[in-house]
Amino acid sequence: MEDIPWTEAVTAAKFDHLLGLPQGTVRTLSVKRLTKVGQNYGSTLLSIQVHLRDGETLDLVGKFMPPTEMQKKVFGSATTFLKEINAYRSVNVELIKLQRERGVPAEEVCDPLPRYYGSQVNSAGDDSAAADDNAVLLLENLTSSGYRMADQMTGLDLPHARMLVRKIAQFHASAVALRILKPQVFKDVIEGKCKFDSIPPDEGKRIIDAIVEHISRFPEVAPYCDKVKIACEHMSDFEKLWAEVVEPFVSLSHNDLWVNNMVFRYEDSEEPTDVKFFDFQTLTYSSPVRDLVFFLYTSLRYDLVGNSVDQLTGAYYESFVTWLKKLGCNTKDFTEAEFRKEIDRVAPTEIIHILMILNVICAEDHEKFSAHDMQNSGPTFSSSETYRKKLLITLQDYDARGWLQENYTS
Repeated sequence: MEDIPWTEAVTAAKFDHLLGLPQGTVRTLSVKRLTKVGQNYGSTLLSIQVHLRDGETLDLVGKFMPPTEMQKKVFGSATTFLKEINAYRSVNVELIKLQRERGVPAEEVCDPLPRYYGSQVNSAGDDSAAADDNAVLLLENLTSSGYRMADQMTGLDLPHARMLVRKIAQFHASAVALRILKPQVFKDVIEGKCKFDSIPPDEGKRIIDAIVEHISRFPEVAPYCDKVKIACEHMSDFEKLWAEVVEPFVSLSHNDLWVNNMVFRYEDSEEPTDVKFFDFQTLTYSSPVRDLVFFLYTSLRYDLVGNSVDQLTGAYYESFVTWLKKLGCNTKDFTEAEFRKEIDRVAPTEIIHILMILNVICAEDHEKFSAHDMQNSGPTFSSSETYRKKLLITLQDYDARGWLQENYTS
């Protein structure tokens, strides 16, 4: 149990309390590291097997604070950790409750999050205060139920992508329905608690300048670099961009929905039967379209981007509207024309976000950086062949759709 990175004592009794079990139920714990270098920077993830005295074993994932002060600062862990706990304890609870109230059969309820087992924000047990080094979030270990992660560099094929866009559309639509049908609950749980965690504009500008300077080194993207620079000149204030909402598509955004933050379940074939997503540190009261655009340009197989974005966008919209109707909402304002207008509004402001994560997704092993690198010298930039291919196809498609224009904010 000494592997758990708390400053307070780690005891079986502590886990009795976290799991809501009678004292003396937990016998022992088995703990091991869950991720490799280059897979996770915003937290420490551990596989925890909780052995109970009756012989049962709970197979859990424990999410803890990141190990360095630099990581805690970069990821705003004191507030984002609390936000993620709120996603499980409050947001998803209210979305499921609404679906059941509206008569959705149990087997059809949209519940795309891992099962929540317990949490603490800080050693004082004060949920109104910031998270400290003793924060923890305990979730179901989905690998025990046949779920697994796709290869981040390869990206998703169409069956996987279709499943994801339909599920995230239901999740987003449930939040819209909550706003329409239970506005006070929406205001308290989502609008009030899912605010964007601000990045100082000077830090935002530094990130943008570094990425633009890096991609400018690749001759194949040279025709697009000036447009990227112009588009990014207005993007250093991330808080203003990501927090802006426009009716009727006011919901929430995961804001980090890429292939490493989702797992698919399989049974007798390679065709997925279910999908779950996680890592809600950046959950934001915002436009749901942000998740759709970000996912399509970071997590698809690169050769599918040009041919499949419209198909998957259509699948998302169909699922979104169908789910709103299922929950008893009037959908007259949610026309496809308005939906396409919202995409055109949001997509141009997602380009730097996409370029940032593509750099992480496509990094070769020798380009990946550790928490120590982050603390001492900052991240490296990828020059892998996969990165350059995905970068080029993204910029080509963005430009073809008019999303790299100087007047995108008009």
